[in-house]
Amino acid sequence: MTITHTNCHPETLSDLQLDESSGNNSDIRLLVINLMPNKQRAEQQLLQIFHSLPVDIRVTFAYIDNPESVNPAYYACQSYYVPADNVNPEQFDGLIITGAPLEHLDYEEVRYISTLRRLTDRLQAIPYRLFICWGALFALHHYYGIEKKLLPQKLSGIYPYYITQEHPLTEGLVPFYQVPQSRHATVELDTQSEVIVLSFNDELGPDIISTSDSHDTFLLGHLEYDTDTLKEEYSRDSQKNNAYIPAHYFPDNLPSNQPVNQWSHHARQFYMNWLTLIVKHKNEQTG
Repeated sequence: MTITHTNCHPETLSDLQLDESSGNNSDIRLLVINLMPNKQRAEQQLLQIFHSLPVDIRVTFAYIDNPESVNPAYYACQSYYVPADNVNPEQFDGLIITGAPLEHLDYEEVRYISTLRRLTDRLQAIPYRLFICWGALFALHHYYGIEKKLLPQKLSGIYPYYITQEHPLTEGLVPFYQVPQSRHATVELDTQSEVIVLSFNDELGPDIISTSDSHDTFLLGHLEYDTDTLKEEYSRDSQKNNAYIPAHYFPDNLPSNQPVNQWSHHARQFYMNWLTLIVKHKNEQTG
């Protein structure tokens, strides 16, 4: 089984040797709003995971209107992504909104925040939605008024998170899983919160958060990251003199050593769990 269709960057198609067949109505139809500055890298990471899973998936990438953007990738992707404003939510089974390096900004300072709010509200008709990193912080604030909390320094590294309760999203991850973290903010949830914390680190707080009906899932970490992503981020930040060596990542904590991937099997398990919810829902609707 495989990705039966995607409109990603042509080089991503070539690198992953993806099948571009037309697919059929039984495929899981995913919409991905890619907010990451390096859009091709984000495509590769997600598609690599999906391509390894025993599910037929059609993936459509979309961009949101951001005319003030200075990122060339924003304009380049318009030649193969679809405008998110043109998307019909009834044509999709799942939605992913990626992260973006925006934790340091107040939400009102984000140029496309009004557009993103309007889009996420319109796309509530999609049965299952997954928000990643800043996308998760944004959605928790937008829907539940949960404020983000800026961290004293960037959280970067591979960390264990422990499962707090049994749930379809955490099957196969018990008692804990490893996940890359790369963010400047977190959230603090109290017992009165309308959402459910499914995994937790005593020092770092929550990672997987869900609504009671599993319609929305909020993932603060980056399970989709490949082996070298944190290494490249560290190299980039080192040039700006504000780098922190990612914790529990480089062997012997030496950036000269090649990191070892400790989380890819956890990433596949989590995404398989999420897709299983979608498959079950789709079978119930068509059965």
